[in-house]
Amino acid sequence: MWRNASTDASGQWMYVLEDGGATITGHVGFPVGDLSIPDELDSLRITAIGDYAFESSILERITLPDTVLSIGNGAFQWCFSLTEITLPESLTSIGQTAWDSCKNLTRIEVSPGNPVYASLDGVLFDQSSGILYTYPCGKEETPISCPMVFPLSADTRLMVVVR
Repeated sequence: MWRNASTDASGQWMYVLEDGGATITGHVGFPVGDLSIPDELDSLRITAIGDYAFESSILERITLPDTVLSIGNGAFQWCFSLTEITLPESLTSIGQTAWDSCKNLTRIEVSPGNPVYASLDGVLFDQSSGILYTYPCGKEETPISCPMVFPLSADTRLMVVVR
């Protein structure tokens, strides 16, 4: 999908240069378990997680560095083992279906001070409006089934609850 992607010196990460920073486009091999994204690769600041970068990976927990500004469309979709993701203070944009079909996702945490997103009991909200952004599919404290998200535009989402 990504043309001209480079592999970092450790041979672990694939990335492209965009907007003065590095966008992670994937991982060499198939990442399993806990994943902490570094803040730099080859002296380049990591500013984004690209579209579909970790799709279908066997990840359980993901921690993003405070350098990441955006998460691309479908970046973690179909990561069935994913239970928790921690979003940094710097994050200002989350792509559509970023963690779609992550049926075991129970918790989305947001670093304090994030101007765009907030979490309450592991549920992701828009900071300024308080509108529900994502209710994790694996969260068991609800009598409803997993919400379906229908994107209206790049910045707006409508939550439809299927019972």
